[in-house]
Amino acid sequence: MTKAHLVLLAALVAAGCGTPLPAATTPSAAVTPTVLPTPTSAAASAGAEAAKPRATAPTAAATLAPTIPDGLSLPDRAAFAEARLLLVEGDYTGAAERWRHLLTIPAAGVEARFSLALALALAGRGPDALQVLSTGGPDSREAFVRGLALDAANQHSPAMQSLANYAATNPLVAPAVWLEIAERELNARRPREAADAAASALDTAQGRPLKQRLLEVRGEALAQLGDNEAAFDSHRQVLALATSTATLGEQLFRLAQVSRDLAKPDAALQALKTALDQFPSASTTADALRLLDELGAANQIDAFVLGRARYFAVDYRNAVTAFDQYLQADPNGPDVPAARLYKALASLTPGNEPNALRELDALADDPDQETEIAAQALVEAGQALESLSEADQAETRYQELLDRFPRLDAAATAGFRLGLVRYLRGADSDAIAAWDGLIARRDDLTPDDVSRALFWRTKASTRLGRNDDARLSLEQAAAVRPSSYYSLRAALSLSPVGGQQNAPSVSADDDQQFARWIAARNQDLSAAAAAIASDPALLRAQAEASLGLFREGNWEADELLQRYPDRPDRLYVLSRRFMDLGLAGGATLLGKAAYATASVQTPQDAPAALLKVAFPRPFANLSDSAGSKYGLDGLLL
Repeated sequence: MTKAHLVLLAALVAAGCGTPLPAATTPSAAVTPTVLPTPTSAAASAGAEAAKPRATAPTAAATLAPTIPDGLSLPDRAAFAEARLLLVEGDYTGAAERWRHLLTIPAAGVEARFSLALALALAGRGPDALQVLSTGGPDSREAFVRGLALDAANQHSPAMQSLANYAATNPLVAPAVWLEIAERELNARRPREAADAAASALDTAQGRPLKQRLLEVRGEALAQLGDNEAAFDSHRQVLALATSTATLGEQLFRLAQVSRDLAKPDAALQALKTALDQFPSASTTADALRLLDELGAANQIDAFVLGRARYFAVDYRNAVTAFDQYLQADPNGPDVPAARLYKALASLTPGNEPNALRELDALADDPDQETEIAAQALVEAGQALESLSEADQAETRYQELLDRFPRLDAAATAGFRLGLVRYLRGADSDAIAAWDGLIARRDDLTPDDVSRALFWRTKASTRLGRNDDARLSLEQAAAVRPSSYYSLRAALSLSPVGGQQNAPSVSADDDQQFARWIAARNQDLSAAAAAIASDPALLRAQAEASLGLFREGNWEADELLQRYPDRPDRLYVLSRRFMDLGLAGGATLLGKAAYATASVQTPQDAPAALLKVAFPRPFANLSDSAGSKYGLDGLLL
């Protein structure tokens, strides 16, 4: 079902239409992926008008950003960077300790005072944060952090007023601040104030993710107020904005909730049918099933769809019941093969593994069974046996699959796992034989499958002392195009690019190398930096990061990705800027886009800086220290 169909569904529900839309029957292939999961108001009213767009220059907040100030010694720069990292990661107590030390450093004093107060407020230490704010000079952001501190000190009303005052005088970040107000009002069980704050933000909000979150909060607040028609409209607008299947499934559930509250059970049921059929793995599937049970309408859902939804909701017992009902009611139905497979997988619960394995073996041995289902049953049985430490039986299943179905997608999984099981028990030569058999049919494999087999072949060859053979496998893995995780690891193992394994951050030398590389492609980094300097989304990200609104700052990357879809120079500069602001999520999205638009198919073709922004190493400070301590590959941590 397309997104347009879902929006149409919302319109039908809004109109109270009880006529169900036809739901496409899920083909068996669509439900048998290679790997299936296995069991085991006053403040808002006062500031709403003032927060609307004004024809003024950006306020001071637009130019502030938590970058490292000039004039700091190397140790103080390191301390500043660590304090900011802890704040971004949510370790507010640790961040507060670092920022308190930096208060005594003149060049860092202003940012340290604000960030210390922010960390204390977010740690729930409101009085301590207010004490920090009572010292030092003025800061244009003080009304914002004072609002957070007052809220942490259980002074909710003046806290919200302080935040609203800040939003009223800083239009660039007003929507993000109003979202902060709306969420806090909702948590304080003040839905009217939450709805008003969200409405104030929606007047001027620009980015899609921000609008989507504001509509979600407003819809929830309006539902609590009993204004179900308006709540429905908010969720309908989220559905129109959504770009991911997860969000679509979640919003269909929200629509079903509101439809129930509007006394439209038929409309609620139609929304639930679509959510469970089209988006069974959505995060709200369990909630949707509970709502279905509340409506007493489980018997109105196709038993296969119901069983699959319960399976994804980890309700295995009821999933088995639903699949049994489907198989008994329609033994020749179109989803019988998938239902039998799902039933067996749902039966893989502690103590019942032998019965489930017999079901999987029966599926695999059935001469009338679809080949894809039979192959998948063998893969699932093998993986279940691995988890039960019965490696020899797992090998048998994998080998049978390779003998019977060598060209199916499931064979790629079986071939790799056959080699891995042998490798783990020390049978390196046999492991290499399994991976060689897989690589021999590389035309049937994805580049990821090929590079993975070659990379692990390297490990087995190394353990056997075949160093030349190991290096050849590593070179072949690195040369696989387009690149993937294992080809990247192979390339870095052969020749660490720019010292990335020891220095995950982009160095000055990396920057210069990238500038030369991009210039050879008729693009100029200086011109790119000038072009994006006044981009409104970047200005908002800078201002939001300066307030510690890192979530909202990261969201701004969405608009930038749409604005510069084919400009690796601008995307690279934006990625670097976002990382400087502590916006790692947005920086990574922008970096990956820069890599993708640079027409680089393998990491060996890319300069170090481009690799580092596209494939950053999270928590490198932790992984490096742990790797050194235990002698582990840092990229595995």
